[in-house]
Amino acid sequence: MNKTFDLVIIGAGEAGQAAAYLARARGATVAIVDRELFGGSCPYWACMPSRPSFTPARSIHSASTTPGGALRTSATG
Repeated sequence: MNKTFDLVIIGAGEAGQAAAYLARARGATVAIVDRELFGGSCPYWACMPSRPSFTPARSIHSASTTPGGALRTSATG
């Protein structure tokens, strides 16, 4: 394994990925270091469209766990 790189990028979010692709396109060897998820948090929990998908689940959970609260769901389709 080659342990010498032209560029080391800290952070594998969108900007880090873009920098890596650009550097590779220009012939550089690149290493990306990230302590969490490759691609950053956006594809997993932070950005569209994932964030809106959590809102209905949180609302249903809140309604079902609130003392005296009632929960009614229906599926159409």
